[in-house]
Formats: sequence, structure tokens, C-alpha cells
Amino acid sequence: MVIEDEKVLLKAIKIRLEDFGFSVVQAESYQQAIEKIEGDQIDLIWLDHYLIGEKDGLDFMVYIRAKKKFKNIPVYLITNTCSSDKYENYKQLGIKKYYMKSDVELGQVVGELAKAYR
Repeated sequence: MVIEDEKVLLKAIKIRLEDFGFSVVQAESYQQAIEKIEGDQIDLIWLDHYLIGEKDGLDFMVYIRAKKKFKNIPVYLITNTCSSDKYENYKQLGIKKYYMKSDVELGQVVGELAKAYR
């Protein structure tokens, strides 16, 4: 699942992941992400911090880590807008890895995910 508020970037991520054989579920907001994770089989999450609406990626992490059935899904935080205190909260909630969007290329992140999960 890719949770990203920027539509153009969301589309690009989806295309790149599908090129590597991933089946992609998309969400732009906390609410969409909750609906999708409750309704689909999700094995891996690409998460942005800021999302459309009042709740953000950290709220989503709190939600999924509180539910036993989602507790072990690996979550990759890919964002440009995460303060150090929020990053520490994400770490405590068990993110697998953190990427700063401005420091990596899309292909690099997708390649690492493909290598680890395909």
C-alpha cells in the first residue's frame, strides 16, 4: 500500500512498483488508508507523513500498531516533512526504514523494496 498525498507522486510510485511486480493499493488520506487496510490484504506500506485531512502518517502508525492483525506489516516512511521528535515516535512504533524524499530517487527506494520483497 502506498499512502501519499501528492497525486502526481502517488501515480509515479504506483507505476514504478507495478513495474517490479507489486500489486499496489493507494490512499491519499488517513481515512482512505484505514478503509483500504481494513478491506485489502496489505503486506508492505509506503507511508508519507503529511496526508490529506487532519490526521497524518503518525496517526496511521498508531492505529495499525494498536491492531494485532497489522502489527507486523513493514512500514517504510518516505517523507520530506518529519521533525526529529516525530521521527522518534515513528521509530518507537516500529518503522522498518526512513527515507528523506529530497535525499533519494524514487527508483532507489523502489529498487530496495523490490530486492527485499520480490
